[in-house]
Amino acid sequence: MATDRVDDTFASHIEKKRKINETISYTEALQHLIEQLLETPIAQKLILEDEDIEIRETLEQTSVIAVTGERNCGKSSLINALLDQWVMPAADSPCTSRVVRVKYSKDPHAILVNFDGTAVEDSKLQLQGTKQGEKHDRQTLRRLAVLKEEDREDKELVKQMVEVGLDHPLLQCGVQIVDSPGKNENETLDQVVQEFTKATSIPVLIYVIDGKNSLRSSDMASIQFFKEKCLDTRIVYVCNKVDVDTRAKEMDRGSDEESDEEDAPTVARSTNMGVRVRGELSDCCLLDERSSKEVYHAISVREVRKARRQSQSNPEEGDLGSNEYIRNFETFKEDVMLFLRAHFNKLVLKAIEKLEECHSRCFYSFSSKQRGIEEEGMEMTKALEDASSSEERLFEQLVEAVDSKTDRIKAIVSGAVTLIEEDTMNMAKRLKLQKVIAYDHFLKCPDITEQFEKHILEDQKFSKLHAFCYEIRNYIVNKVFRKVEEDLESLLENDVASAVWPFIIETMDVLDNPTLKRNLDTAYQFFGAETTQCRDQTRKSLAGLVFSLLRAVKSALSTALQRTYAVLPMVGTARMFYEDYVGQRRLNNDQKQDVARHLISKLDTNEIALSIVSSCREAMSHNHRLFGESLKKIDWLKTEVQVQHLEHLEAIRSKVIWELAQIDVRNRALKYAITKGKPILGEILHRGKHSAIHNLAEGWQLTDPDKYVVRVFQGSQEECKHGITNLYYAFNCGESEYFAGIDGWSLPESWSLYVVMEKAATSLDQANLSPRQRLEVTLDVVRGIDVIHSRNFVYRDLKANNILITADNRAKINICKGKYEALHGQAANFDIQQIGELLLWLHGGETIEGNPTGSLRIRKPKECDGRVSKLIDRCVAWRNKITIRDIIFELQAILRDFNG
Repeated sequence: MATDRVDDTFASHIEKKRKINETISYTEALQHLIEQLLETPIAQKLILEDEDIEIRETLEQTSVIAVTGERNCGKSSLINALLDQWVMPAADSPCTSRVVRVKYSKDPHAILVNFDGTAVEDSKLQLQGTKQGEKHDRQTLRRLAVLKEEDREDKELVKQMVEVGLDHPLLQCGVQIVDSPGKNENETLDQVVQEFTKATSIPVLIYVIDGKNSLRSSDMASIQFFKEKCLDTRIVYVCNKVDVDTRAKEMDRGSDEESDEEDAPTVARSTNMGVRVRGELSDCCLLDERSSKEVYHAISVREVRKARRQSQSNPEEGDLGSNEYIRNFETFKEDVMLFLRAHFNKLVLKAIEKLEECHSRCFYSFSSKQRGIEEEGMEMTKALEDASSSEERLFEQLVEAVDSKTDRIKAIVSGAVTLIEEDTMNMAKRLKLQKVIAYDHFLKCPDITEQFEKHILEDQKFSKLHAFCYEIRNYIVNKVFRKVEEDLESLLENDVASAVWPFIIETMDVLDNPTLKRNLDTAYQFFGAETTQCRDQTRKSLAGLVFSLLRAVKSALSTALQRTYAVLPMVGTARMFYEDYVGQRRLNNDQKQDVARHLISKLDTNEIALSIVSSCREAMSHNHRLFGESLKKIDWLKTEVQVQHLEHLEAIRSKVIWELAQIDVRNRALKYAITKGKPILGEILHRGKHSAIHNLAEGWQLTDPDKYVVRVFQGSQEECKHGITNLYYAFNCGESEYFAGIDGWSLPESWSLYVVMEKAATSLDQANLSPRQRLEVTLDVVRGIDVIHSRNFVYRDLKANNILITADNRAKINICKGKYEALHGQAANFDIQQIGELLLWLHGGETIEGNPTGSLRIRKPKECDGRVSKLIDRCVAWRNKITIRDIIFELQAILRDFNG
């Protein structure tokens, strides 16, 4: 039942919050450890104060379930059924006329608060009957939530909110349920609902549709309002009262709300009413059942309550689950819980991602080696100067190109107006004058009522004439906009963009400087998303110099047309022709064309063209300024990276890396559990000394689970520590085609680790390879080591069983099995020596022992190729003078000349 889903949802969320708070505590402890080792406070905290506040506020964020709909549709009764506590006033006319916020409290009460959150003096009332299934004294809450008819227009009274405190498991995890007044009852109530919607984050919205009346136009307007204002909100559409036919209206009490009486009369209703409303929502494009953010349910709160009462009075009569109305309601409740769980997971993931940024900064402090910073700094400075010069030339060329097209733009606008004139005249003759309700609200604006006679505005003929003007206006605007947009798009693409494209490519090439890109990637570890935003802004502002022109054209054109045909001028136009129309039964064709001709004449083509040119200049200047600012920011970031004293921090890396690894690995394990679910192990494929490999069982949320296996590390605490530390290094090595990919990991128990990684055909020590394939495999491995070194790490455990072979005989390094350390000094030589040992082993040779200087004594097979033999010698020598790139170049040359 849904009750279990409620318990699971909140228990799971509470546990996730506990783990994140535990991670924050661990990170703060790590901060103290680092400062203790450095004997001085570090300049930048692992979790900045604003980050800590953001994380904690995210976790403690109030989650609102808003219940709304038209007047008397059963909103309050639905909340009562959802809580199984009949506290909200229902079956009242007038119905709920204040926003009611239901929140958790051990002391059940109701209190009236102002819109700013301050309590109204002497308004707190105690509630009786607080257990689930009990009926409260709803008269208590009714006094606060229901206003007299004459008070429902008083904005100050309506804006006051009723807060209800209940001890209920649904509310214990920061969830609040909001019962909003019905929409479209009166202007004051609607304004209060709109203000509340703007001021409140609503993750779940339950929109209740009165099943007696099906879907009304007012429902459609309300739903569209909420969809536009609450973009991230998940919507549950509920068609209530599906058990009652429209004929039952007359048999109900004085209200359309769900009746409070057990024996309230009902009339059997067609079973396809729920289907009908679903279809109406879909036809109006309000319900997209393919979306994960919208669901639809047809229920009857009346029947749910009746079934629950019968079950309480006669427990032996049968299981509630056999009741169709109960099943439908439980399904609805489960979907609400599903949406809440998704919202909770979103909050937790947001907190985790913020922690990941914090840990990334910390990790960089202990894992990077400063190499050639001065030379790189000079190179980056020159790159930024070149980019600035190139962009300056681009900007000047663009301004000149746009200015030179001013007369052409004027001609395009003028031509568009001339072109649509004849069509507009013909359209005006065909268009009939009829009342269009959509335009009536314009006539009620204060600016209009003050300038024009009331009796004219209320005249049916004036309303028709006003609607006729608007239809002509819409036709002109659409035609002119489309034609000008089409012609100017062609002009900008063919003439302007082609003239400046070489400058864009030149600037992009400068910004693609490898050293600059690498250092900006490095800066991300310190400054997180700020670096990414800065880099993205640089490219966006550069591209925006050209691509924002069309947006500027559209914006300027739209603004100019809207300004020309604003509300007051349109009413004025209708007033101008009203006298001719008032004495006639209908306007003749000549009079209609006079209206159209007058509206066309209001277009100032010269002014529109100049506004387009001006808007283009502003867009270019804006992006030019953004580009300069972002370059300055990049230069600042580059300087900050250069001044980091990483060598000093490396001295204490080994003392804190385990703590940092444990924090980050556990944090990412929680993220993986949220996005992919709990681990489910399949059959065992291999069992080693400290780990086992399993197939993935069904249930993992992976695109292609057959491509992955689970490596399970289970053993002593020390072995698990080693696995977690290696995994931490492996993750920070990033992705590469030469690595066995890691999809994620889980920590189901204290000292066990499940790593979901790419599946391979075999390992190198079990593979049967041809001589050429051995060389190709070695080349893949060396390229993988090159990637690891580029991340400032040394692998230090390059042996055959740590290299996986795919079905097409390509090699991938198992990066979970390394013995990592930071790359500094001669540390790279260790991997180079192991490359030599691996190459020797692949060709049938062996190492014997090492001499006092550290060089290996080796025994090579007689048939070993001479160039391979020399390469092995150069690699295994302790003071080798060969680099990873040299080895790659040599292997490529050997493969090109290979003939056996």
